[in-house]
Amino acid sequence: SDLTSSAYFQLGNVYKKQNRFKEVITVYEDMTKHCYQSLLFPQILYELVIAYIKIDDFVGAKAICYRMMASYLNSTQTPLALYESGNNFFFKQDYLSATDVYNHFLKNYPEHPLFQEVCYQLGLAYGQLQQYEKARSCFFQLQKQYPRSSLLPEVQYGIGWSYYLEGRYKDAVEEFRNFLSMPSNEAKTLMIPEVLYKTGNCLFNLKEYQQA
Repeated sequence: SDLTSSAYFQLGNVYKKQNRFKEVITVYEDMTKHCYQSLLFPQILYELVIAYIKIDDFVGAKAICYRMMASYLNSTQTPLALYESGNNFFFKQDYLSATDVYNHFLKNYPEHPLFQEVCYQLGLAYGQLQQYEKARSCFFQLQKQYPRSSLLPEVQYGIGWSYYLEGRYKDAVEEFRNFLSMPSNEAKTLMIPEVLYKTGNCLFNLKEYQQA
């Protein structure tokens, strides 16, 4: 019953507050076997994703995400689970898994408020995988779809960064100069020293020593 489901769910929450995530997983995995008709089920799956992430079991988290997509694609919890899972793959430097999860997010939730951030993170992940054309495709998409996005300085930097990593120094210089010509905001200000440093490196590699 939903009453029983609610009681078990609260027990999981108690364990969660105590940072006892293995116990959280035990409770919620058991619930997935017996309470699959409960209205709480999508939330249970989401909490499982978070618990698996907390114990560094990213494969377990990813498996639950795919289960959510298969059964609860329109649930509000499913894109959040993908977002959390993708970010944790990214920050653990498992960029291949991150791109997989991020792509599922972008395909299924093109209108979601987190779309811009996920698309940007996907571009960074592709860059780390040395798939520079795919990285720039993400950044160009953001520029085109969201011309007033607060992420535009990071996106413009990302374009130059991808050319820089690829060794296309002339293109990198052009994009870094485009970055420097953008209107100032906090994000741009913080990135200016890195852009100037990379621009100098590019010019040095191009043997344009006076400009460097």
